Amino acid sequence: MGFWIRNGIIGILLAITAYVLLVSQELINTKPEVKSKETDLTSNKIEAIEQTTKLEKDQDKLKTQPLKQTKSKPKNAAADGLSRFYASINPDFNESGPRILNNVVFLPNPEGDITSILVNKDKNTSPQERHWKGNIESRSFRNGETLFQKLSEYSTREGIEVLWWLNRDFIIKDPFRINKDLISTAQLIGLSVDGHFIDGVKTYFCYSNRTLVLTDTENSYLESSCNKLTNN
Repeated sequence: MGFWIRNGIIGILLAITAYVLLVSQELINTKPEVKSKETDLTSNKIEAIEQTTKLEKDQDKLKTQPLKQTKSKPKNAAADGLSRFYASINPDFNESGPRILNNVVFLPNPEGDITSILVNKDKNTSPQERHWKGNIESRSFRNGETLFQKLSEYSTREGIEVLWWLNRDFIIKDPFRINKDLISTAQLIGLSVDGHFIDGVKTYFCYSNRTLVLTDTENSYLESSCNKLTNN
């Protein structure tokens, strides 16, 4: 009886010892895995912190970096003025205005009957004195403007209209001044462009309808009813 009790106790102790050894071995085997998981978590945290820091630096850089402004092309005041001027005398011109080449402005050929235009003006305009000359002034003609444009401007100030019966206008390249009365100024402008037209340019002052006419065509009404200012 004592033999079996002793052997049973020994068996139980051996079983307990084997169980303890088995559990210890499992714990030893699982520790590296836990450590590996902890290492992975730590690496992920470090990477997330680094990305956050980089993002914050990029945001600070964007805040401190000045915004680049797109430079718009400066507007050409003279060109805009020409476009408005030609649009005012001919609604068919678009915003870009007529074609310009080598300081020559190419205009449409004049349309209509110049005699009818002037006769109709006679009906609605009070006449000027036949030998009227206008005020003597120093009139400037600046670079980028045109002869027609400036002559019209100065004539309008004195209640005179300009009928530019020509298919070309001319941009002023070198500025100049004319210190004369309006009629003499118109005569000089006509003479200055005379060589650009095969038949020359004739300048008239139609006093009965307060109109200055520059044309390269012959017209009996102009010859008989207006003062011819050129020698053509």
